[in-house]
Amino acid sequence: MIKKKIVVLVMAVCLIVLGGVGFKEYRRANELSKANKALSDEIIDLKESIIEVGEASTEQVETDEKPLDNNENKVIKGEAVNEDREKDYELINKIEVGNNSVELYIDAERYEDGFALDDSHFWLLYVRDEEKDYVLYEGEVRGRLDVHVYQIYDDDDMQLGLTTVQKQTAGMEIAQYIKDENEGVIIEEGKLEVIGINPLGELGLQ
Repeated sequence: MIKKKIVVLVMAVCLIVLGGVGFKEYRRANELSKANKALSDEIIDLKESIIEVGEASTEQVETDEKPLDNNENKVIKGEAVNEDREKDYELINKIEVGNNSVELYIDAERYEDGFALDDSHFWLLYVRDEEKDYVLYEGEVRGRLDVHVYQIYDDDDMQLGLTTVQKQTAGMEIAQYIKDENEGVIIEEGKLEVIGINPLGELGLQ
């Protein structure tokens, strides 16, 4: 009987000891788990902060970065009047505006009803005043070159303005020119180039 009590007592002591050890291990594991969770949360917060900083830096770079601009204003100063300039071309039309003559020429094969515009040919466009020729375009076109001439009202002055529309087989180029009479130059104020297109037709009065 005494032996049984001793055995039971020893077992109880062992359970208490083991239970105490188990509880300590459980508490330690629980504390370690909480610490790991806190560390994981800190890592997540740090990662989000890095992403936000990166996005902010990218936005700043995109804001500060100036895109390449191939359409900056071009100044055409003009050359001495050369009446031989157009000797290899045929005059299409010209418009007189004050002391300026806007003249458009072409060098292309001619048919009975017009020019062979589907083939490669050359165009010449210039503005001529009393002293200078301002060549706006001279080169090859596979299509046609249309020129719109007008006056721009600027306070008390009226400036000569032109818009050219170059229509080619698979592209189009639009440019605007304004003559500064005070400076004696023509400024190309902008150019829009559209490529890789398939022209289908035009709407409007012909």
